[in-house]
Order: sequence, then C-alpha cells, then structure tokens
Amino acid sequence: MQLLEPRLLEASGANLFTREFLHSRPLLHALEHSAGGQPTVRLIDELDRADEEF
Repeated sequence: MQLLEPRLLEASGANLFTREFLHSRPLLHALEHSAGGQPTVRLIDELDRADEEF
C-alpha cells in the first residue's frame, strides 16, 4: 500500500515533490532552520566522487 498511492498520483499527473512526500532529513532540516533566519553555507564533502553531470 505504501507504493500504491504515489504510483496512482504519478499516473494522474500530480506533483510528487510536495511537502506531503518529503521527509525532513538532516540536510533539509538544516536548510529550513538556519540560525536567526540568515542564509547559511553548507559544505559538501567528497564532491569529487560525484558523477560528471553533477
């Protein structure tokens, strides 16, 4: 049942990239809750290991 709803929504043309389908993982949580409302800088380690398209 967990995969059925997203598959049906996708087939109907619904947007699956809404807050309803996003889990607040550490990176998303950090981006949403920056200190004092000020923009923050995030460092991504091992970027050299990413695909060339990235």
